[in-house]
Amino acid sequence: MNSVYQRLKQIKGIDQNEKYRTLILFRKWACKLGVRTCIEEARRDFWNLVKDNKLTDSKKPLDEIHTIMCTAMRHGDYEEWNLFKDFITTILYDENEEYLGMLIRALGCTSNPHLISLYLNLLLEDDQMWRKFSPDILTSIGNNKIALKYGLEFLRKNWIRIMKIIKIDQLSFMLKKISTDRDLQVVCIKKCIN
Repeated sequence: MNSVYQRLKQIKGIDQNEKYRTLILFRKWACKLGVRTCIEEARRDFWNLVKDNKLTDSKKPLDEIHTIMCTAMRHGDYEEWNLFKDFITTILYDENEEYLGMLIRALGCTSNPHLISLYLNLLLEDDQMWRKFSPDILTSIGNNKIALKYGLEFLRKNWIRIMKIIKIDQLSFMLKKISTDRDLQVVCIKKCIN
């Protein structure tokens, strides 16, 4: 896979836009599948874009930025996650909602249980801007198999608080991911509602 990824970057003779779109798509899957060079590049790009505050000026397509940020979160630690969260917080009121939603979903790509917990707690933040993006947080949790387990438990423990903040239809994406009796028991929605 590494050699395919490297060769794709060196292909000549095809339309540059087509090559770029193909490379973005391949990069997304290569990083998701754990190709070491892809992960290393994404983490390096993350540091270049976020730490050096170049992300908002980046001309990269949203898909590529999401892949970079999501990969950095999935394979990073508290330092990267906290830096990225702080970065998002600084631009929370300045950027368009589509862009912010994409960044907030990328923040939820982490596989670290402690960071997943911090991410879920953003749902309970007093800041209305974080609450505004609760569907993005829930979508990210629903798409992250590791985080989904913690997300369902979080829902169970915080059901009453969450129902005061979030509309039930915003939870639908995550609740649709319940696929086993065990998941259903973790959430115990019937018991929580009664």
